[in-house]
Amino acid sequence: MPVNTTPLNPDSNTGLKCQDSNLSTKVDFLQLTFEFYSRQQYLEVLDDWAWLLNDEWAHDLERECYHGMKFDGSSRSARGAVAAANWTSETEGKIGTGWLSLPSGAIGDCDQSLLLAKISDFAWRYSGKVTRLDIALDDFDRSVGRAEISDAVEKGNYAGTKIASLISPKNRVKNQSQRGWCWYFGSPSSNKRVRVYDKNIESKGELNCIRWEAQFRDEVARKVMEGISEVLVSAPDEVAQYLSSVVVSALNFVERIAGKRLSRLSPLPWWTAFCDGLGKRVSLSVGAVKPVLARKVRWIGTQWQSTLAIIRELLNDTDYAAFWNEQLESGKKRLTASHRALIEVARMDFECMEFSSLTHVL
Repeated sequence: MPVNTTPLNPDSNTGLKCQDSNLSTKVDFLQLTFEFYSRQQYLEVLDDWAWLLNDEWAHDLERECYHGMKFDGSSRSARGAVAAANWTSETEGKIGTGWLSLPSGAIGDCDQSLLLAKISDFAWRYSGKVTRLDIALDDFDRSVGRAEISDAVEKGNYAGTKIASLISPKNRVKNQSQRGWCWYFGSPSSNKRVRVYDKNIESKGELNCIRWEAQFRDEVARKVMEGISEVLVSAPDEVAQYLSSVVVSALNFVERIAGKRLSRLSPLPWWTAFCDGLGKRVSLSVGAVKPVLARKVRWIGTQWQSTLAIIRELLNDTDYAAFWNEQLESGKKRLTASHRALIEVARMDFECMEFSSLTHVL
């Protein structure tokens, strides 16, 4: 395959360079949740991120806002980062919960090695959970472009998702090569989605490459981050290779043959050449979330506390005890085999200890 020899512009690229290639990779978008014990600690968390990202925050801590759910207050940074929080309550024994969104504009200039180490430490220190993680892989050789991808999609020679769509804005340009395009693989609601587009056009010449961008959410994002954390400890020099492997593992281009299973299909030659040297594919599959007793207890706490308080105010001690006994007897009759299995799992995992501690805050 002919290779476009347009020189890369490294001054505009802040990613990690893949070994012996004109590929670079980086985290391009990040969202996390975290816990804190006071309003002051929430502010300290944000100041810590501001120091790393060379950013500054403006706070609006008393006005409710919505970012997928309702929050008590929020903060915005000069670089476009957004944070929100539900405050702690000592009287109710609640731990504060926060949400942090770091777009490309906020983390694009940050040293990637420091950023990845920060995410890993943050998850441990503040019970942080990654809810979205976008990883970009930039091909400065432009070795694969729109033509190869479009041809593969037209013939059905792709795997990893059932949905593929091309977005090509009908902007008025004399030179058709300057018209933007973007291939999307996966649905917007999926936990795994890939975008491929000409970054040179999108960035108006600031970054001359074809960008492969994998977007991960929830369980898949956390699995990817766990893998990154392991590589940071065991083989820090291989982080760039691991990130690039994650991106190409989110998608596959194969030669479809009727009657053959996917695992027996051969990758298209140009895809093999592109992935060569990026390491073995990374499994991105996650199992179904197992029911956990402690999670059910937390749900009771958030959904029924106010209702139980009202009932307690209306009933005397005798009637309240009778009410609870009646509910418990009714519940016992409704227990199924799955409920019994849940109880056994909780006993084996010592979750009864966590259940006992949780009852103090219900």
